[in-house]
Amino acid sequence: MCVSYDTLYTVTAPLDIGVLFCYYTHIDTNPMEFAMLLSLHFGRFFWLDDENEFCSCPAFEDGTADENNWDYVSEWQELEGVNLDKLFEIHRQLVTDKVTEYEQMRA
Repeated sequence: MCVSYDTLYTVTAPLDIGVLFCYYTHIDTNPMEFAMLLSLHFGRFFWLDDENEFCSCPAFEDGTADENNWDYVSEWQELEGVNLDKLFEIHRQLVTDKVTEYEQMRA
């Protein structure tokens, strides 16, 4: 089950992306301003940057992002034990959300 939250952490619509739990939030602190998914399975936030690169950073226990330790998922070296199905589901949801947002802005 995934639950969607906006910037104020109020419940909106559910997300079903096949991870244990995730929260959809918007980080609007400098220098990052991206819609992010928090996967409790991975203990990390995931987002697509301005170049559509798949990025992540660790999550603190309080559910906030450790923005100082972000990385590109494509640069991960150790993939043993990583559930790639869940990782690709997160990526698919981020792409779908970005396309949907783009289409809504064009309408």
